[in-house]
Amino acid sequence: MEKKYYIAYGSNTYAEQMKRRCPDSRLIGTAMLEGFELEFRGAATVVPKHGAQTPVLLWEISELDEIRLDVCEGVHNRVYHKETQEIKIDGKKVFGMMYVKNDGQISPPKDGYAKRMFQGYEQNGMDVQYIHNAILKSFHVQMDSEKEEQEESESMNFSQN
Repeated sequence: MEKKYYIAYGSNTYAEQMKRRCPDSRLIGTAMLEGFELEFRGAATVVPKHGAQTPVLLWEISELDEIRLDVCEGVHNRVYHKETQEIKIDGKKVFGMMYVKNDGQISPPKDGYAKRMFQGYEQNGMDVQYIHNAILKSFHVQMDSEKEEQEESESMNFSQN
């Protein structure tokens, strides 16, 4: 059986969740995903950004684990799609599969989701500042969007008077 690698940056960094979802999985280690920024669209995703990086976990998974992950990540409902990325771990380059959100606007994560991410990052010695930054960005974008909507509404009310 060929080894399959899964790159996790969201709630699947939390070991207890990953073991429930993928009982055959084995943690390989931590790495940095170069050229991608962590972002929230209700749940975590990564978006290409020159010069950015995101801390990740690399898991070895079975084919059955991958099928389970596809269900959990909503691949068949087109919530996420899979991409293959090269990643360097312990000086060695490997290719891993990761899930990337298909669409949606930047928006804050649900409390339970963020909590699992924080736990996963802390369990694995990963820098939680990346999560903080992505959450702050999501709240700023949401507030800017709400402000624009309110200004449009006020403008329409003013022109109708």
